[in-house]
Amino acid sequence: MGDSVTRAMIMALCFFVSVILERESKINNSLFAALLIVLIINPSGLFGAGTLLTFLATFFIINCSPLLYEKLSFVPFKYLRGLLAGTLSAQIGIVPVLAYFFNYISPAGIISNILCVPVASLAFIWGIVRDRKSTRLNSS
Repeated sequence: MGDSVTRAMIMALCFFVSVILERESKINNSLFAALLIVLIINPSGLFGAGTLLTFLATFFIINCSPLLYEKLSFVPFKYLRGLLAGTLSAQIGIVPVLAYFFNYISPAGIISNILCVPVASLAFIWGIVRDRKSTRLNSS
């Protein structure tokens, strides 16, 4: 599995364990537990672009999104404001890594992420709704 899949799986596992144990889940603790496990499995991952990108993007989404969400109060829809805050947070976190590893930061990439993430999210939701609708019709 890739580092991003491993991170997501460990974070989800931490959440489910906290639910089973009836304890509060701390998302930053889950993220750092996942980082520790990934680095135990592959210590050289600390110096790889993939590991840094997935963990930094997640860290900035968790910790920077609420601040940006408040700053984006001029955006009329809460859903769109949340998507923009998450996308911008991730971009803020990964730009230094992109500059270091690839010696280039594409403004087009930043702008396209801001535009494509909301569209992809809506398409994902539409696909789920449409699939449920067709499954319900076929089972009747």
